[in-house]
Amino acid sequence: GINAEYMGVNAPFIFRGVWAAVSPLVHEITRAKIHILGGQFAPQLEAHGIPRDQLPPSMGGTGREP
Repeated sequence: GINAEYMGVNAPFIFRGVWAAVSPLVHEITRAKIHILGGQFAPQLEAHGIPRDQLPPSMGGTGREP
């Protein structure tokens, strides 16, 4: 099977609130693969193995803009 994760970054407060309300209804394995992050997301991405040099400066990283 596919072992992919979704990282929504810079998500508005309302979207994070909706996810907080809906996430208990989602299967725990699926829920563990979905991460909705607010404006301070770079440290959380690093915790998931995505280094800052892979993010462009516009997203708080040190990599090149596309």
